[in-house]
Amino acid sequence: MDSLDLVNDLGRTYHQSREIASALDTYNREEQSDPISVSPERAYELVKAQEAILVDIRTIEERRQGYPENSFHIPWRIGPALLRNPRFQKVLKEITSPDTKILLICRTGRRSLEAAHELRKIGFDFAYDVLEGFEGLEDAVGVSGWKAKGLPWTR
Repeated sequence: MDSLDLVNDLGRTYHQSREIASALDTYNREEQSDPISVSPERAYELVKAQEAILVDIRTIEERRQGYPENSFHIPWRIGPALLRNPRFQKVLKEITSPDTKILLICRTGRRSLEAAHELRKIGFDFAYDVLEGFEGLEDAVGVSGWKAKGLPWTR
């Protein structure tokens, strides 16, 4: 192989790698255009406008401390070992369909993010996590979450 062939090969490789990088960039932008999380305020707006349903996935014990108004309750994890609820999908399918916008809320936002990812894997393409959860976390700025933001809740 002479140096001209080598230069041509390198040029082709460069252009192919640029095409791959461009395709990946497009894919990443598309993924980010459909985020998996929404703010508590946005979740409230969607539920109030009847554009989504809100599903509280906390345990029964957590829900007894209070819950967002107009939310359904389907625990994501159950029992002392907090094992995944084997009836979660079945119950969810009884109250809604995979083409409905579903907002999932837990205590701090960790379980609801996990649940949203899992639901999307099985065809619930409009499953979203409510950031910060119901109670949120305390940080240097204060407390976050549905309750701390003054959104409607009840006991």
